[in-house]
Amino acid sequence: MFAFATCAQILAVASLGFSFSEAHPTAASARLSKRFEDVPIYKSQGLGSACGAIQDDLINHFALSPEQWDSGNNCGKSATISYNGTKVFATVVSECQHCSSGSISLNPYLFEQLVGSDSVNVVYGDWAFPVIE
Repeated sequence: MFAFATCAQILAVASLGFSFSEAHPTAASARLSKRFEDVPIYKSQGLGSACGAIQDDLINHFALSPEQWDSGNNCGKSATISYNGTKVFATVVSECQHCSSGSISLNPYLFEQLVGSDSVNVVYGDWAFPVIE
């Protein structure tokens, strides 16, 4: 009887649906995430507030190209951004009108964290949804 109860319990648990938020991706969803490699990463002079939040230049915010902006559907999503061995985490807050598909624009504070310098305006790096740790 004990083995039957254990089997029934396993079936009951297996039949439940589980959902995971994007903020906590499963290994499978991380593998399926969209990744952009060796794309331009620009230093912005101001990202605006297309997502409706007040922007703070000392917070990790960035803007997406029009294609990835997707009419605001990616607003508020988090991403991992990498350059030359340095990784930062940031949140989408706006659309970068001049950015080509896949490229992004970072606020100056975030750009300096990533690049380690404020003397350049563009580097080539990688970024991905969701945050992959």
